[in-house]
Amino acid sequence: MRLLVIDGNSIANRAFFGIKLLTTKDGRYTNAIYGFLNILLSLLKECEPDEVAVAFDLKAPTFRHKMYDGYKATRHGMPEELAQQMPVLKELLADLGYRTITAEGWEADDILGTLARAGEAAGCDMYLITGDRDMYQLSTEHVKIVGTKKGLSDVQIMTPESVEDLYHGITPALVPDFYGLKGDSSDNIPGVPGIGPKKASALINQYGSLDEVIAHADLPAESRVEAAAILAKGGGARGMLYGQELDKHYETIRATEDQLLELHRNKTGALIIVAVELGCTAANAAPALRKALVQYAAEVGLVFQIVDDILDVTSTTEELGKPVGSDADNDKTTFITLYGLDGARALAKQHNDTAMAALDGFGAQEDFLRLLAGELLQRKK
Repeated sequence: MRLLVIDGNSIANRAFFGIKLLTTKDGRYTNAIYGFLNILLSLLKECEPDEVAVAFDLKAPTFRHKMYDGYKATRHGMPEELAQQMPVLKELLADLGYRTITAEGWEADDILGTLARAGEAAGCDMYLITGDRDMYQLSTEHVKIVGTKKGLSDVQIMTPESVEDLYHGITPALVPDFYGLKGDSSDNIPGVPGIGPKKASALINQYGSLDEVIAHADLPAESRVEAAAILAKGGGARGMLYGQELDKHYETIRATEDQLLELHRNKTGALIIVAVELGCTAANAAPALRKALVQYAAEVGLVFQIVDDILDVTSTTEELGKPVGSDADNDKTTFITLYGLDGARALAKQHNDTAMAALDGFGAQEDFLRLLAGELLQRKK
């Protein structure tokens, strides 16, 4: 089966800006509708699909807006002349028998990506119609990315080979790494200063991935020494190794509140603190920023462990992905045994609030860390 999935907003925008304003006798705008249908007819002829679906954005913010305030912040709103045409376009598509799809919190791009992978897994040939180049990451033998060229009725089909040619050796799977380095100005996502498309391609071709590019980034000798010291301290006798020893010790005797806090500050807390401090070292972060982030990491580590104890008595093995009830079976001291279920939940909220307070004053840079802390507090597994 061959399925055609269209990014409705992307193609409607291209049609609207590609054709001069057209109106009916009573003044209703029609140029986007006219252009969209012309593109659709060309796609039907070129791709010969068995089924067609059209995905649209919703007005509500997506998870990306919640992670990063600047996401698409430089874009102007939809022109009123186009906005008036969208309901009519959707109604017309429904009358023609085509399914329209939306999902709250997600973009049309996300719907295309989900259907691409699901369709491919089911043995279908997928044709994704969009003007967004970051969608090239989805290209495979059975997933083709189709866009319009200069003329609205002239289409271009991207395959893994053509994607690799376009990005100078970058395969579809590495397209996210490419944009991670150079940024994406259309979505107002900044890249690494001084790195454009050619340098991004060269670096990824040289090292194989964004992770490896970062791993080979030059650090001053003193920063490398500092990073080694952080790892040694965080994983050693006054860090995670110490925490693990305390954990074994309190398997046989009851721990007090202070002892339990010390245990977990030197386990999960120490692990997260090491990650934060290594980042601060690599970025040469100011002392005040480092201090705030270390406090945040310590509090988030406690939140993680308290919630872990809560889930051990409230979740199921199927939901959690690991056996539950083992703490009680082993008569182990936990935040539940010390505070009770309601008290543990209140304590998790208290430490989460302290973690959030540590981030005050950092502006948009704190958004992701706030989201992360909130997700850890509300996690179900």
